[in-house]
Amino acid sequence: MQDIIDPRESRPLLCDWVRDAYRLLPEQIGRPSFGTRP
Repeated sequence: MQDIIDPRESRPLLCDWVRDAYRLLPEQIGRPSFGTRP
């Protein structure tokens, strides 16, 4: 039987992960190598 995930425990962890991911995303993707077309 699979474990049931309790949202009270997982939601704070997920929110922290998303906050960290959004903070680190600009560092990971860098500048675009080409511009957009007009």
